[in-house]
Amino acid sequence: MEHASGTDEMIIRQIFNQLAQAWDTQDVGLFSSLFTSDVDYITFIGEHIKGLDANIKLHSTLWNSYFMKGATLEGEILSIKFPDRNTSVMIARGAVKLRFHKKTPVNKLSINTTVLVKQDGVWKICSFQNTRIIGYNIFMRFMMWIDKKMAK
Repeated sequence: MEHASGTDEMIIRQIFNQLAQAWDTQDVGLFSSLFTSDVDYITFIGEHIKGLDANIKLHSTLWNSYFMKGATLEGEILSIKFPDRNTSVMIARGAVKLRFHKKTPVNKLSINTTVLVKQDGVWKICSFQNTRIIGYNIFMRFMMWIDKKMAK
């Protein structure tokens, strides 16, 4: 693992904040400036959005929907790693807070992996994987219980 400069880490943190700002203000220009043209964007439901144009179309549709009007993006960075000096992997946790929520619902939290690359000295998001955080449901707990019993 490479050791990144403090400046690179600061820029990655700014991009995280700019992503939330772009979401909150529905700023398509700012949003699109954060991604590579060939970005892979995986939604929390597993949909694979390929390329910047498709990503912008998806988010514009969301932002223009009645349900998402006034929604904000809440979150925090959990870790930032630099496999090499031109690649960064950021793990963050967050959720969309709808306008009628008083606080961010715990059952809407997601964890995401964001891969950024430095191209011509500029950091951009080239891959984004978003996964809803869910606990073990009753079926999963039952299967784990069966596995423990069978292992004895």
